[in-house]
Amino acid sequence: MKLSESKAKLAWKYFYDLSAQPRESKHEEKALEWLKGWARDNDLKFSQDSTGNILVEVAPSDGFENEPSVCLQAHVDMVCEKTPQSNHDFRSDPLELREVDGWVMATDTTLGADNGMGIALALAAATDSECSHPKLELLFTVDEETGLTGANGIEPDFFKSKQLINLDSEDDYLIIGCAGGQECELYLETHWQSIEGDYSTFEITISGLKGGHSGTDINSKRANAIKMLAKTLRALNDVGVKFSLSTINGGSARNAIARDAQALVVIENSSVDLAKEVVGKVNIDFSNEFASNEKNVQVELISKECSELKVISNKDYQKIIETLLAIPHGATQFCSDFDGVVQTSNNLAIVKTDLDGDTIGIHTLQRSCCMKELNKLSELIASIGKLVGARVDILGRYPSWQPSKKSALLKKCKEVYRDLHGKDVQVNIIHAGLECGLIGDKFDELDMISFGPIIHNAHSPQEKLSIKSVEDNWQFLKNLLRSRK
Repeated sequence: MKLSESKAKLAWKYFYDLSAQPRESKHEEKALEWLKGWARDNDLKFSQDSTGNILVEVAPSDGFENEPSVCLQAHVDMVCEKTPQSNHDFRSDPLELREVDGWVMATDTTLGADNGMGIALALAAATDSECSHPKLELLFTVDEETGLTGANGIEPDFFKSKQLINLDSEDDYLIIGCAGGQECELYLETHWQSIEGDYSTFEITISGLKGGHSGTDINSKRANAIKMLAKTLRALNDVGVKFSLSTINGGSARNAIARDAQALVVIENSSVDLAKEVVGKVNIDFSNEFASNEKNVQVELISKECSELKVISNKDYQKIIETLLAIPHGATQFCSDFDGVVQTSNNLAIVKTDLDGDTIGIHTLQRSCCMKELNKLSELIASIGKLVGARVDILGRYPSWQPSKKSALLKKCKEVYRDLHGKDVQVNIIHAGLECGLIGDKFDELDMISFGPIIHNAHSPQEKLSIKSVEDNWQFLKNLLRSRK
């Protein structure tokens, strides 16, 4: 389907308008002002809480005055990832959108369909004259991607609806539960030493990987650049290459699988040829290992001109590499009630050298629909850190959303879907964090459901949004709201 053929034209208009507003997590000010301007232009009452969340009240359509209100909820911010060649500034530049074979993508950046299309669908529901509905409360939260800050800060009386439709899902089924999560951060103290002998400076780079969402893509067997870099450094060490590590950096977001990583190393001139040989072999090995999922793996040894360079002591280097290799990455357990759904996982998300603070920071994100297993995995990673003398911080905890198959809203969604498509809808839980967990903790007896259009490769520059799926979701949302009478 082409955009010109879509019947969800108003939703697409709002999505394109929103895509012109910078909305990096924690820096959504311009997008929030745009939303408030939209409310004023449509004579809609709105309020904003101390956290920054916006609530817009939409009067019921004729004949729906006595029906219970429904809350449509989505988050304003987006994950900001870009290709190495991109000069895009997420704080100021509009996204450059393009249509490709039935999908919409951005040029060299994340698209922000997560959760920009959720916002757009809610705005269209409020203003499309063909969409009949009860009173609507449009809840737009901030800073979902870097800590669920908006959902965590909602006051218990901010909205009144007893049913909430979360528009932040990315697959063609209804969501009735999600994973909880928390972060475990390790900080290893580094000691520096001077460089002796004849040496050359190189950067080892891992690039060309897909990356992706650390929840929905964690079981897709995509490569993790940080793991690959640690294995490359180990391979150099194992064959006797004489080198020292200066800096190591990789990954950029806690909820994205690391696509790129770099290590600045000093190699004795007598070992340079061997180092090149090892890196070449590692590149072939990784290309073969990930041949079915990663087509553009690149492991390179690039000569660098550096002055006033300092290197990490060998003892600290060993701790860093062993820690990166020991920390698990990927799915560790699967759900027994939902086939193929990950129960528990860890994302080795970021490694960063702090030259001023003399530390190497390692950032991980654990997810699980079982909070007991979540704690176990975080404790395991913390134990690894403590064994090497790292400072350990566990933070950013948010609850899972436990499924309820007795939900009245779920029953109504099933009926509407069957009437619309002539078949039963698939019902599932997802291994990603939705705000439903936090919001449900704050509002008693809140009946929730989540759905949204198909998005592939969220949290990466390859993110794309299905045009046909947007139309399907728009028709479903309209029919669902109309059925409330």
